[in-house]
Amino acid sequence: MSCFKQDVYNCITPKTLSFVKSFLKQRSNDPAASTHLSSARVVEWNLNGIEVDSRARDELKAAVNILFRIMKYIGQFPFPKLSSKDDSEIISLTVQEFVIASVFISGRYRKLFGNDNGEIIWKFLFIALSHQSDMNFFEDDLDHLFTIPLKYPIEDGDSIAIKAQKVDWGGLEIIKKLSNLDMNQLQLQPSLFLNLTTLFLLTESIPNQKHNKMHDQFVHNLTTWKDFRKYSLDLLRYMNNDLSKDDLNSQTLSWSEFSLGMNNLLAPFVEVNLRKVVENNVLNISLPFFETSANSKMDGTGDEVPNGATTGTKTTMKENEGAGVEAQSKEETKVGNDVESSFGSKLVSISLIAYISSMLRGIGSTIEVTRFNAIKLFAGLEAGFSIRSLENKIYKWHAPTLLFVSGKRIKQRTIDTNRRYQEFDETYPKFFQANEDLLKSWQYTNDRITYCVLINQPWQNSNKKNFGDEKSLILSLEPRADYYTSLHSEILKGQLIYFNNSGMGLGFGNAQPLNKSNNKKYYPGDVSLTIESNLEFAVFRHLGSLSTNATTYFNRSRLPSTVAHEDFEDRFLITDLEVWGIGSKKELEEQQRQWKWEEQQAEARQSVNIRNMGEERAFLEMAGLVGNNGSGGSL
Repeated sequence: MSCFKQDVYNCITPKTLSFVKSFLKQRSNDPAASTHLSSARVVEWNLNGIEVDSRARDELKAAVNILFRIMKYIGQFPFPKLSSKDDSEIISLTVQEFVIASVFISGRYRKLFGNDNGEIIWKFLFIALSHQSDMNFFEDDLDHLFTIPLKYPIEDGDSIAIKAQKVDWGGLEIIKKLSNLDMNQLQLQPSLFLNLTTLFLLTESIPNQKHNKMHDQFVHNLTTWKDFRKYSLDLLRYMNNDLSKDDLNSQTLSWSEFSLGMNNLLAPFVEVNLRKVVENNVLNISLPFFETSANSKMDGTGDEVPNGATTGTKTTMKENEGAGVEAQSKEETKVGNDVESSFGSKLVSISLIAYISSMLRGIGSTIEVTRFNAIKLFAGLEAGFSIRSLENKIYKWHAPTLLFVSGKRIKQRTIDTNRRYQEFDETYPKFFQANEDLLKSWQYTNDRITYCVLINQPWQNSNKKNFGDEKSLILSLEPRADYYTSLHSEILKGQLIYFNNSGMGLGFGNAQPLNKSNNKKYYPGDVSLTIESNLEFAVFRHLGSLSTNATTYFNRSRLPSTVAHEDFEDRFLITDLEVWGIGSKKELEEQQRQWKWEEQQAEARQSVNIRNMGEERAFLEMAGLVGNNGSGGSL
């Protein structure tokens, strides 16, 4: 079938017309009722009256501009055309472009093209971020006739919606061109992608709820943009672990690195949060779409202002009755008490929880972690770095836990002078030769190293036998994202954890350590994390080039780069160690009631001891064992 560009666009939109109507709160089917939306307007809408540091403000602007660049490129499907290469240029979307982009972002395009073309949106995203001005597949000619393939013949009486169902969307020329395109000729700019993933990670921290609450929490979390940015860079290092924060503008990501990174970990994170930003309207993207009428106003930027809103006043979409836009005062948009700024932890934050949540989703874990179902059980900085203290705090929790361990890479001075480290090193088997360089190209002496272990089963005293199941996994959080899942084995059955309170510490992916008289020795697995008994030093080991005699409990890295086949260790001095319980609201309430009861019992016992002290002292004085002056008696 031959038709013009606009006819093709018209065939796409009926498939999602009802969705778009409800989302945009359109009050008319008249195309003249809406106009364009600029990226600058969206940023202004969200930052109005909000105190955010200048760098965060600039990077949010860049992220929204990049988002609009991607949406504009996708929104011109099936005749995509890249806009200007200038990142600072304000990008505007028409309603038609917004609608078509939403078809892809919402995932509804799969109904049109089939699941075989699921990678198409990642190609569009990569091309849009690659800044290749020559990647326009079609002439910009509205009068040119295009041929579109059909599944079924078009009849004269068919409506546009019926015609859309008869089009073979998967057979479009653009799909063929994308399939044959050598994507490796393109290079993605990680500095652009970093701003976008920071926006997505911030969105990840916001649970699905009413729109006004989601937007309030988004605005609140903007104040910690730099924390989200730090973890976003760690996520991007999953694609290329050589990315440096100081030199991002001169670095690139290849299509191979990008596609493997997306497929192995990041695709669910990007897909879910891209949809949340646009479809759930966290950024209020659709609000500045407005009716063109005599009652509309103009603000100082040259954009029109929706009816009912005043210039310089923040607005949010009304949740019920679909009544469009309603003005709210700054007091009404302040974040409520339910928005927590921190967890009372030096290590764990809202941004870190969002980071872990995104990784667990990408791995396919059934365990969900949010700021609402996590409770701190142990913190070394509060309770002391003691194996007994750790044991007392975590053994009463009967749901999954997350163990965080963080510190600084061991330096040569510690190796040469710290006797406690030397004793630990003597009991931990060496793999590398003394003359080998222990640091790989992506490892630096000043690295902050952070690992997180997901323990699905309750903690057990395991001085003789390991415990655990195959849902256990190790997450590398800093300086780069990576993950190590439990190896499926009918023999091991995921029993890969020990908690040894008799002098050998904690092991994840290790065999039981030897601890007899003066003979102590660790047996680390090829992929393992070992924490010595004083909770002072830790070692993560990854042997990827060859198999050793050690039992393998965890799978090796699936990093797209050469890391999967590398032998390396992260040895670090522990500065923070925390354990957090993950459970339902019911489990949290039951655990809190149990802790409260135990505190009351402890206070009662202390009270009894104080009351009985007088009687006990009297007997001791009568026996002459304690003098009246309280300094002891004489015989």
